[in-house]
Amino acid sequence: GGWTQRKVEVPSLTGQKVEEAAADLDKEKLRMKVIETRFDEVNAPGVIIGQDPAPETQLKTGEAVGVVVSSGPESARLPQLKDMTLEEAQKVLESLGLKLGEVVRNLESERERGTVIGQNPKEGTVLPNGSSVALTVSDPPLLRQAPDVVGTPLAQAKREIESAGLKLGEMRTEFATGYEVGTVFKQSPEEGTQLREGDAVDVWVVKAGEVARCKYQLQLEIK
Repeated sequence: GGWTQRKVEVPSLTGQKVEEAAADLDKEKLRMKVIETRFDEVNAPGVIIGQDPAPETQLKTGEAVGVVVSSGPESARLPQLKDMTLEEAQKVLESLGLKLGEVVRNLESERERGTVIGQNPKEGTVLPNGSSVALTVSDPPLLRQAPDVVGTPLAQAKREIESAGLKLGEMRTEFATGYEVGTVFKQSPEEGTQLREGDAVDVWVVKAGEVARCKYQLQLEIK
């Protein structure tokens, strides 16, 4: 709205992604209209494979250019997706007219986080356009280091443990010398130990000692 009408030349849109072509038309004050989507064995989904009117045609600003958009091949043979990142595998599927289906995350895998380690259906399966493919992805817990909380008050120790991506585990209270009451004097595992995210760190905290009471008699012999 608000465009002053004038004659402009229609740009060539074939081979471009829909988003890119729409931006080019907008620069010329023209609009896009998708008139058809069609299976195409060569072009990836979302790529323009035809337009009307043809490039260099003169249109008035505000008018629409019709486009034919590829929906990818009618069927595709599923390639090997293992060892790709999840993002890479998703792009490959989209280029074939397929969809990313369920993503199962394997917490026990030792492969790099985000690596595809399984796929269903298997490599070589021929799938119709729009089919979904399930992937299993490596997602091991992040490694963390146990912080040094010996000598700190319990509340501070808890904050430091949690900020390291760990959690406060079992807390025991015992008598101990050399530390103030309420202070951590021992921890397990020790500082610097490699742990998985969410693992627990146990602590021992100094408790107040009881005052010793004793009864006695004082006998004085006065001469």
